[in-house]
Amino acid sequence: MNHFRDSDGYYRFEDFTGPSCVEDLVVLSDSTDDTLDTSDDSSAESDDENSEEDELFSFKVVLKASHVEKKSRGVYIAKNLWSIYKHWGKRTSITLSFGAEQWTVEALRNNRVCRFGIGWDDFIEDNNLSADDVLYFEYVGHYGFHVKIDG
Repeated sequence: MNHFRDSDGYYRFEDFTGPSCVEDLVVLSDSTDDTLDTSDDSSAESDDENSEEDELFSFKVVLKASHVEKKSRGVYIAKNLWSIYKHWGKRTSITLSFGAEQWTVEALRNNRVCRFGIGWDDFIEDNNLSADDVLYFEYVGHYGFHVKIDG
């Protein structure tokens, strides 16, 4: 039986026979199987997808002199996070957390490029960062990144 789901549950196409319903009906399907699979096998697939998703929302930076010099230009946020920062304004306050400390840093977005701006120098100075230090950024939502530092 053909079926689809809306916010109230599952319905059959036959339940909607009026002409206005047919004109507005859009059907999206991810399989050709008409049965609903309710097995728990999807949780294993979900775990694999989550690990890939975690990688998509994290990035690594090896600091260069230009990242840590006075009046530095900041670090560019990896392009694999475009799906997140494309919704930010041209200037968005974000939080970098390392250990128990947090820093407010302005993210500067210009088209498809985004970098850390005002506040980045404080983060660099407070953590005694220098060229060749390695930083791992993990986006944790709500405009925040957890940072791990290897130096």
